[in-house]
Amino acid sequence: MKKIHCFFGVFLLLCIVTACGRDTASGGMEGEHSVLEEMEADEEEEYPEEVEAGAETLPERQENEEPFPAPEADLPDGMTELPETADNFCEETEAEDISVYLDAFYEQHYGGMTGEQIEAIVSDRGKYYNQSGYFYEITDYWENDREVRDIANRLEPLFYTDMKYYSREAFQDLPDVVIHLAKNEIYARRGYIFSDADLYNYFMGCAWYQPVYSSGEFDDSIWNDYERENLKLLAELDRL
Repeated sequence: MKKIHCFFGVFLLLCIVTACGRDTASGGMEGEHSVLEEMEADEEEEYPEEVEAGAETLPERQENEEPFPAPEADLPDGMTELPETADNFCEETEAEDISVYLDAFYEQHYGGMTGEQIEAIVSDRGKYYNQSGYFYEITDYWENDREVRDIANRLEPLFYTDMKYYSREAFQDLPDVVIHLAKNEIYARRGYIFSDADLYNYFMGCAWYQPVYSSGEFDDSIWNDYERENLKLLAELDRL
């Protein structure tokens, strides 16, 4: 019995020693982890996230917040906003220029006249316009290419060849009859009287045309630089 009690006492003592060793080891590991966490926190405070030299630290974006807006583009001097498209900008500029030419044309040929007087001229000259051999072709051009379906085709010129220079591209793909009439329009604007019946009737149908000079009386020194250059170009393109 004494041996059994002695053996049991030794076994109990070993169990107690083993349990104490485990607690000590566990406490040591926990202490080690705690020390490492404190060291990492100190390093984060001492060495913040690097930012490029000279740049400001970016603000943090909160969750579900909209992205940072892109910087606005610099506008050219004198502009408050960009045009919608380059095409729209060019079309508006071109339309504005044409209105300037049209105003100048009306002032030159109809200045001081009332609307009733202008309409009377158009009405009186309608018989000439309809008798011209160019009537159907030129009417088709005005209505389908330029989408003009009123008397404007008899009030306004085909081109403003006395006010601006035209390029070869401006007359590209136009019907031959339009090129032919545009060339002779330069003569008609200066009062030339045409011996060709179709040309005479066509321009007599235009309210702005005033026949003044026969071929023997006409002096081409009356033309300005625009007319000379445009006439040279149109003469090269005319195939009628």
